[in-house]
Amino acid sequence: MQSKLGTVILLNGVSSAGKTSISRALVKRETFKIYHLSIDEFSQKFAQNYADFINQMFPDLEESDQDREDIVVPIIFGPIMKMYYTTIKLFAATGRNVVVDTVIESKEEMKELLDLLSGMPIMFVAVKCSREELKRREQERGDRKPGLALTQYEKVYAYDHYDLELDTERLSPVEAANEILDFIESKRAFTAVDRMRRSFQI
Repeated sequence: MQSKLGTVILLNGVSSAGKTSISRALVKRETFKIYHLSIDEFSQKFAQNYADFINQMFPDLEESDQDREDIVVPIIFGPIMKMYYTTIKLFAATGRNVVVDTVIESKEEMKELLDLLSGMPIMFVAVKCSREELKRREQERGDRKPGLALTQYEKVYAYDHYDLELDTERLSPVEAANEILDFIESKRAFTAVDRMRRSFQI
């Protein structure tokens, strides 16, 4: 007997928009069990485990050969993203609610993810703030390349269809998480992805 499908909360936002803070606020809510899948944490752990495997199996490789980011990143990152997407599907397929914390910069990537998650309940949520606020947050954080969010802005927010839009200048992470949970608890249907699929003709 197949278990009930988990809900996928797909947060769409540029770097520093507030996705991670909202995700962490959601995880803390005891009334709705949810797992946080962050691409940053996923890729870091995956890459470290992969590096450990290579180091243990092939100790004679020179360290400089393993650290060539210009070669390694293009080869490894694509498969890591596919595994990340597959893990989202695995969580939902086994009845686990999951909040997706990543940056999707192209319609091709979005199509790929939606195709993989076909049949899963997906809540598509915009996480936004002003360009000026993004600049301020990047400066405050100090762990992001200056201007990164602005280079992503037009590509990430290229969609007109959302189930919910959150302004993180106006809302705290807890308030934003409450709006997401209120939407889910209201039993309103998730329609944004279906509308987006039609616009993509997929």
